[in-house]
Amino acid sequence: MTTTDRAGTTRPAAAAAAEATGTAAVTTPEEALAAVRRLAPEITARAPEIEAARRVPRDLLDAVARAGGYRLLLPRSHGGLGADPVGAFRVYEALAASDASLAWVVLIGGGGWLDLTGLPPATFDELFGRGDTRMAGVFRPSGSATPVGGGYRIDGRWTFASGCEDADRLYVNCLEGVVDGEPQL
Repeated sequence: MTTTDRAGTTRPAAAAAAEATGTAAVTTPEEALAAVRRLAPEITARAPEIEAARRVPRDLLDAVARAGGYRLLLPRSHGGLGADPVGAFRVYEALAASDASLAWVVLIGGGGWLDLTGLPPATFDELFGRGDTRMAGVFRPSGSATPVGGGYRIDGRWTFASGCEDADRLYVNCLEGVVDGEPQL
């Protein structure tokens, strides 16, 4: 996915989106780690607030997004930092040292795309082409999916999805039915 600016320069759409959202300044996992370490005092000071509210405040999640936290594992082709697992987990570890709940939400929110790599490329590009998409998802198939006119009607109740209040995208697993005694996901 590409975009062309007013000067006629073509570049990945994710790079333009990263600049537009203020996340372009952080371009490496090392820069993300340094940015997260600069946020540590504020995160630590607000840990009681996070615990009392039972959720991470949006402004802290936005600050971590600007620090590259949601783009660590995302491929560079999609505006991510393309970190290897060790580099990414150094950042998550630094976040967890300040507040484990915040680290968990960022890990889930920034790594949820890994569960969706089997999507058609155009669909994946649409979902993750802007570089800082926040995911939430539920693995337990507690809903049903009924085929309807080229798609599905989803019905169900999912009781838990870390970070769902601030996610850009939410995915859930559903049963399409049971065939020969086997649930169809």
